[in-house]
Amino acid sequence: LTEAQRRFHDEDKEIVARLVLKWRRTKFLSETDQLRMTCALQRMRMVCDSTHLLEPSIDDNTKIAELESILDAELADPGTKVVLFSAWLKAHELVQALLERRGWGHAFLHGGVSGPGRQAAVRTFRDDPACRVFLATDAGNSGLNLQWASVLVNLDLPWNPAVLEQRIGRIHRMGQARPVRIYHLVAEHSIESAIERILTFKKGVFAGVLDGGASEVHLDGTGLQRFMSDLEAVDGELAAATAGAAQDAAEQAEVQAVQAVESTATSEAPGAGPNPETPAPGPAAIAGAFAAGAELLAGLGRLAASATVERAADGSASLRLALPDPTTLDRLQAALAAFAAFLPPPANR
Repeated sequence: LTEAQRRFHDEDKEIVARLVLKWRRTKFLSETDQLRMTCALQRMRMVCDSTHLLEPSIDDNTKIAELESILDAELADPGTKVVLFSAWLKAHELVQALLERRGWGHAFLHGGVSGPGRQAAVRTFRDDPACRVFLATDAGNSGLNLQWASVLVNLDLPWNPAVLEQRIGRIHRMGQARPVRIYHLVAEHSIESAIERILTFKKGVFAGVLDGGASEVHLDGTGLQRFMSDLEAVDGELAAATAGAAQDAAEQAEVQAVQAVESTATSEAPGAGPNPETPAPGPAAIAGAFAAGAELLAGLGRLAASATVERAADGSASLRLALPDPTTLDRLQAALAAFAAFLPPPANR
């Protein structure tokens, strides 16, 4: 994710985390809570494609460049055709702009295309050698036969595994004469990578909830319990993903901080004299230190959340804290070290 994508993504991640915590404490979420949660999850998914999906004036993404690289390689073979799926119409706008810029002919099918238009799009893709790419949303893929393609690109993954199988089934079907290559574009350290690693998401829960496009969501009884059980697992994965991103930034900041210290030590060696041109830590190093600090604060927050007050028989109170696992402690130590590298030395007394 770019910095702008990460900012949008993590704002909604905090909403999800608070609602998961509320569920753990009360085992209850109101309809408003459920709607806020599903909206936040959807926004996290959308921004993994591009900030353009949430804020049209901003187009920060890494997937379109990766997609262009894939298409360059695959379309070098004049006999290769590609099918690309995304759940979001605005994501398809970005892909269409890329295809038009590169001169790759394409057809586009979505839920708003009429029956005759649907048939025309499929015929164009089948019969026109210049039509190299077929774009589709999940709303438009039902009943499609696209076995003339041998490459499938999922710009984003659906959460319902049955929908993913339907996408693959559009080209991997009877009459397919070529090997099929499938690309999944998954944003690192994000809701996408968390979902990818969680296999407990149930088909029946997510069909119609996260991929059905309903304007209102209400779950109760065992349905809500199963949903929240899976979401708690995802929340854990998200915490790990965020820690991983912060650790990457902290390690980068630590390396740059050490380099800055070594440079200063060299310039201040006996006989060398002060060097006024010694560079200050760059923006990347400072940003990395702030990321390390964010991880530190998050870790302290989780530590505080585990606090419980115990009272003895004599009425005295004590505070019990559940210490994090050693890996988390190591990351907190690295975060402190990264910040310490940017602190001024203590004044001589």
